[in-house]
Amino acid sequence: MTVNKFANMKIGKKLALASGVSVFLLACVAGLALWTLNDAGAAAAKAEHYAYKLNLVDKINASLSETALRMGNGLTSRHANHDVDLVTDARKEYMDALEYLKSSATTDEDRALLRKVEEAVAPWRDVNIRVVRAVQGSKHVDASKVREETVAHLDAAHSALAEYMKYRQIRLDRFQKEERRRSRGWSCG
Repeated sequence: MTVNKFANMKIGKKLALASGVSVFLLACVAGLALWTLNDAGAAAAKAEHYAYKLNLVDKINASLSETALRMGNGLTSRHANHDVDLVTDARKEYMDALEYLKSSATTDEDRALLRKVEEAVAPWRDVNIRVVRAVQGSKHVDASKVREETVAHLDAAHSALAEYMKYRQIRLDRFQKEERRRSRGWSCG
């Protein structure tokens, strides 16, 4: 449309054309805003999932510590069977959390670190199962030997979990840094 044609248009057509262009621009801005909000929502969900995984590692650490405490004290307790039940519950809790982490692992490094955690926990779990069976069968168990094995295996498990937690924290930090960089690109200032 040339300038002469636009100048020769009646005011009603000029207003209609200007309104149409304004509605089109408004629709474009609204679409861009919705797209950005959707992107932000997806980023928030991913960050929440990363934080949830970090929280699970803390829960596993706590459950392992509780298991160690109960195994060490339960053998000399008057309520050994009750302590065995608590050990079983704590073991189930950390095994469920570990299973979730393994099933939701997305990288080779993630899977490798979780295998290290599993390798550190497995021998201790075997000791725990053996002790639990002995206590349930009213058999004698050498408490000092169990404490010694528990400390050794717990240290290995905590070390493997610390390495995995460091990896998870780095992933979360890197993701948040990328999101801040992306959000700055969309900001108007």
